Amino acid sequence: MKNLIKFFITATILFTASCTTENLDSSIASEETVEVFFATNLADSSTRAYDDGKHVNKLYYFVCDSDNRILNDLCGTCDEKVDEKFSFTLSLIRCMEYNIYLWAQYEDENGVAAYSIENGVVSINYANNAVAANNGNLDAFYGSVNITPEEHGKTQNISLTRPFAQLNALTSDGKVLLKNDVESFENVTSTVAVKGVYSQFNLFTGKAQEFNDTDFVTFGPAVIPAASDEELKVGYTYLSMCYLFASENYVADVQFTFTAERET
Repeated sequence: MKNLIKFFITATILFTASCTTENLDSSIASEETVEVFFATNLADSSTRAYDDGKHVNKLYYFVCDSDNRILNDLCGTCDEKVDEKFSFTLSLIRCMEYNIYLWAQYEDENGVAAYSIENGVVSINYANNAVAANNGNLDAFYGSVNITPEEHGKTQNISLTRPFAQLNALTSDGKVLLKNDVESFENVTSTVAVKGVYSQFNLFTGKAQEFNDTDFVTFGPAVIPAASDEELKVGYTYLSMCYLFASENYVADVQFTFTAERET
């Protein structure tokens, strides 16, 4: 009789305990699931870029346990934005700790993108001059969140930021660079070669990887970006713009080629 009473007391404690432990082992987590609503924000004012990010139209999310083992059944994509925000809902085990990693990029109508994603690692192929300069479609965002869900229907907001260094070339006297038969920068092309580039970005670590400081990577040729109102006010003209995965204290060698001829 004493053993039976002790069993019921222990069971009551286990089933009524709340998520008070920060690192709750999944083996003792309640199997009760709760729905969590996730909303992402691309409009991160702490990052600056030439493009406004509105080209981005596809979100990838990777759901991992506390040891960063990918839970494939919970991973997915989202291709709808409302007010420049992606949103999705996950059914998660109550009181289990999760790490969730996100990547948002542009894809064309055939699902083709400059970046490929596998197991939380984003890669870009620079072979054979495959990446053009001045391409706003290369804009992308990433973010992550650690969550231990307790309540059903909770909303989790996640701010996404850019993983790039932006390489810009500008001039305050663009007319000097133009040939006599070309009066404006409309449809004028530029090319950029960079030695010292990263070809991957790891969503789990938030860092660039696979560094190549031996060969030049060529971006272009492509039509130079049109100047924004802000640049026109300060008298600058863009000659090129490139997105590069970068690390802290990133340094690269750059060769810039400006072709003052119209693209036909």
